[in-house]
Amino acid sequence: MAPLVGAALVAATTNVYAAGVADLAVTKTGPATAVQDTTFNYHITVTNNGPDPATNVTLTDRLPTGISFGDVIQDVPGPPSTCLFSFTTSTLTCTVPTLNASVTAGYMVLVGVSSSIPNGTVISNIASATSNSTTDPDLTNNSATVGVTVQGADTDLAISPGVSPAPVQATSAAGAAVTFTIPAAVDGAAPVAVVCNPASGSIFPVGSTTVTCSATDPDDTPSTVQTTLTVTVFDTDLAITAGVSPAPVQATSAAGAAVNFTEPTASDEDGPVPVVCDHPSGSTFPAGSTLVTCSATDPDDTPSTVQTTLTVTVIDTDLAITAGVSPAPVQATSAAGAAVTFTTPTASDEEGSVAVTCDHASGDTFPVGTTTVTCTATDPDDTPSTVQTTLTITVIDADLAITAGVSPSPVQATSAAGAAVTFTTPTASDEEGSVAVTCDHASGDTFPVGTTTVTCTATDPDDTPSTVRTTLTITVIDTDLAITAGVSPDPVQATSSAGAAVTFTIPTASDEDGPVAVTCDHASGSIFPVGTTTVTCAATDADDTPSTVQTTLTVTVTFVDTDLALTGVPADIVVDATGPDGAVVTYTPPTATDEETPPEVTCDMPSGSTFPIATTTVTCTATDPDDDPSTVSATFDVTVNGAGPQLDALLAYVDPLPPGSSLGNKARSAISAFDAGDLAGTCSDLSAIINKANTQAGKQLTQDQAATIVSMASQIQAVIGC
Repeated sequence: MAPLVGAALVAATTNVYAAGVADLAVTKTGPATAVQDTTFNYHITVTNNGPDPATNVTLTDRLPTGISFGDVIQDVPGPPSTCLFSFTTSTLTCTVPTLNASVTAGYMVLVGVSSSIPNGTVISNIASATSNSTTDPDLTNNSATVGVTVQGADTDLAISPGVSPAPVQATSAAGAAVTFTIPAAVDGAAPVAVVCNPASGSIFPVGSTTVTCSATDPDDTPSTVQTTLTVTVFDTDLAITAGVSPAPVQATSAAGAAVNFTEPTASDEDGPVPVVCDHPSGSTFPAGSTLVTCSATDPDDTPSTVQTTLTVTVIDTDLAITAGVSPAPVQATSAAGAAVTFTTPTASDEEGSVAVTCDHASGDTFPVGTTTVTCTATDPDDTPSTVQTTLTITVIDADLAITAGVSPSPVQATSAAGAAVTFTTPTASDEEGSVAVTCDHASGDTFPVGTTTVTCTATDPDDTPSTVRTTLTITVIDTDLAITAGVSPDPVQATSSAGAAVTFTIPTASDEDGPVAVTCDHASGSIFPVGTTTVTCAATDADDTPSTVQTTLTVTVTFVDTDLALTGVPADIVVDATGPDGAVVTYTPPTATDEETPPEVTCDMPSGSTFPIATTTVTCTATDPDDDPSTVSATFDVTVNGAGPQLDALLAYVDPLPPGSSLGNKARSAISAFDAGDLAGTCSDLSAIINKANTQAGKQLTQDQAATIVSMASQIQAVIGC
């Protein structure tokens, strides 16, 4: 449930009753005791025992000295109400506009107890309810009192810090029995029992154990205090001697060799501990290095296992091969290359010579270029079991050559296709004589306008590289296309809103073939709009570079139009608001005049809009881009009166009317409440005026007067949001 302080619970419908009889009964409850500097709740109810509904019910509760207000919530579903707390008078006031018979409104009030209230003080608090619009036949039950006894806080329970004993050596796999000093606890000067978990003297496992010691007194806050200490049990004397690696041993077979080594020893406080190695001494070890791990284990120790290592090395490394010797480069004797002989390397180990095999035999035909020959000797007893050496065979053929290409002079194009151009074809040769040359464009071909690269090639598969190339450049030019400069006509006055027809002299163009047609993006004699227009004229000849030439001229059309105006601007408007959002206001918008069709008028707040409670300036605008200025505007004010001016108008209307000054006084009361920000009071006074007008209709007031008063008051209620 949300707090009620400073907020009103607004019902969908407000019922207004004539004065009647209603018995209001108040109850108030609270705790028997409360501790200094804490909070507790009062619970207050007001019940209408009937028989009639009670209106304008006020529940008040003035808090005694030392009791501070915290919050209030309506915790019993009931009629809408508003609660306000005055910190000046320490008074809580809850207002219920209508409390029907047999209905209860309940409130829970959170308060705080000051630490300055002496221990044992009984604080009394009274809540009462009244209705200023309904007769209460029994005033004896209109208030209720509750007393709460204040108790002092108790915070002196304390425990001394835990003291951790010195670390203890384990006496068995279970750990060790450890005693420690139990912390002391007091409440004031009196000792309090302390309980530790685990207890002093318990068997603690190897490692660190946290012991928690607690003391409890339910009268204290907090009721339990704790401290901790640490018990440490260790077992770290298991040790193993360092492993000693034997000297390297020569392999006796492909399997390696049997190797003996001295096994490490281990001990702890109980004496020797067995040592186990993952490769026993005397085992056959393969060629290479083998890591032997030896371990000793005692589950009582930390760590429970210790290890050491040693290395057994078996060697077989005497296989060797002589370095390969590369023969001198050999000239190719054919397209396949040349036959080349070389000296095969030799190999040996402790047993004598070892066969050598090469991936290319001496005397084979080797292709033009470089070939690597790999020679290998193998003995599975050795490490490595295979040794290799390499030599290089080089066969060369590099005499193919071509002369440099010679580019002819640039040639003028003879047609759109370009021009026929002749050039000297380069020559090529190798050791066998001349070699044919081919070009990707033949001499005498027709070449297009621009630059063309001609590539000429000679090929002999015996040579490296097998193909040689050279290039030359053919240039065909066409650059004589020209256009005269554009001449801008004099500025022309617009003849209509579309602008004016303007003629101008079209530029001329020519090339080596004679005149070339000129086209303009705006034709001479066209209608040009008001302003400046750039006309671009171009001539094109695909044979020329560039193929298109351009020139520009400027056409200027001037026009002045100043007759745009607004007429019929509404006078300022003043209306009363019909609701909290303001009022809907209609008006006749201004009209625009111009020499042509009048443009549309737009207003930033159209007629029929809802205007807020305030003065709003409405701006109406008409636009014609032909005019200078192109936009005209006019303004008027719309003032929507809020509740204040309407209350003043209501007072002015009812003050001179009968009956007496009753309606006038109620109107003045409503104005005072409104000025003070008391909207609930304003709404209540307006409801009273409506009731009075309805009651006196056809009596002291005419039906029309009563209807006018009801209409004015109801409209003000709608504006306020009653």
